[in-house]
Amino acid sequence: MKPFRFIFALLIMSPVFSQSLQEAIRLALDNNPVIKASEQGLELAEKTALATSRKTLPKLEVGAKAAYISDVMELDLSTLKPGAGTISMGANQSYGTDLTASYVLFSGYAQKASVQMSKKQCDIAAIDVAGTSREIAYNTAVTYRNIQRQMLEIAALESARNRADLQLQRVKALLSQGMALSIDTLSLSLAEMKFDQQLIALKAALVTTHEQLKNLTGSSITVSKTEMATDYPLPDLAINRLESLQSLSIHMDLIRQSEILARSKIYPSVAVQATFNFGKPGVDYIANEWMPYATVGIGMEWEIWNWGATKAETQAQHARIKQLRYQEENLRNQIQLRYNSVLRDYQSIRDQLKVFKNALTLAREKMRIIRLQSDKGLVSATDFNEANLELTRAEIDYQEHLIQLALKVLEIDYVSGSPISEWHFN
Repeated sequence: MKPFRFIFALLIMSPVFSQSLQEAIRLALDNNPVIKASEQGLELAEKTALATSRKTLPKLEVGAKAAYISDVMELDLSTLKPGAGTISMGANQSYGTDLTASYVLFSGYAQKASVQMSKKQCDIAAIDVAGTSREIAYNTAVTYRNIQRQMLEIAALESARNRADLQLQRVKALLSQGMALSIDTLSLSLAEMKFDQQLIALKAALVTTHEQLKNLTGSSITVSKTEMATDYPLPDLAINRLESLQSLSIHMDLIRQSEILARSKIYPSVAVQATFNFGKPGVDYIANEWMPYATVGIGMEWEIWNWGATKAETQAQHARIKQLRYQEENLRNQIQLRYNSVLRDYQSIRDQLKVFKNALTLAREKMRIIRLQSDKGLVSATDFNEANLELTRAEIDYQEHLIQLALKVLEIDYVSGSPISEWHFN
């Protein structure tokens, strides 16, 4: 193995300073901008719900005004008593301040429905945070495992190239003794070049996958090389824990509250108001002085006819709920199908793994025999290259299926609705 290849392999395979999959997922949950955006969405929903709730409380307002009227009515008293003059029935200039308290006594349950809807929006935002976190965690795990797969494939190709290089040196030694053909050295050199081309492509792809992992976690991750298990405890499907179904259920509750909000229009809206005023001229235009006074009132608004708009809106909400129920039924079916499919994939990979393990054992034995015969000059470069490729492919297939098995287990964890803390990472 050449020095630069040895250094690269050492860097990517060394467990020193490496970070586990659990650590990578923790970093993703802490740093990923998509999760942070969903958390801000939750904060937005919570603040909106708080504002909606507080809007139902009594309101207190302060006002001030100043006005000028060019002409005011005057009462001529001389018609009643000669020489009595006139009295102004208004003031050209008026000033005033007021403090008003108002409260809606009844609004046909509209306020209560609005508060409930804002709380449901908080629930949806919280579910979105949980769902986004699980999705990012799953994507991080897949990317991490893909890096491990690429590292293992690079290691297998490095070993294959090393075997080809070692065989080339043997053939050159045999060539000097007249026990080999010069064409064999060309065949082995071409095999080395083929491995070099594959390694260049794989290393470039590995850099790209590392960048994807960095984007997910917000940090540079040194992926560890760990032994993969071949048997895992599998979780049962907890379909009601899945965020997609939870969100759909809350959306149906939200529409029910929308229906209540629409039906509230058939009821009157009743509000009370009390105002303390201090102004000039106040209520005494004759004295025209600053004075305090108060007003108290109650008001009612009632929409008695809107051409059936409220009924149509209520029927629309009923139709929407039915639509969501059908969507929920379909979603449940799709989730169950995917869960069953992933379970079958898992079992299939386990069965294939046994075959690939046997194939790897046979490929290693074949390579051992080829090497023994090669020392005696009884093996051509073609035979060696074929055996070397078979061993390399067997090593890659076995390691890839170990990774695929681990990925399928994580997919089962994800699809089943299991929380991240219960996922199988090793």
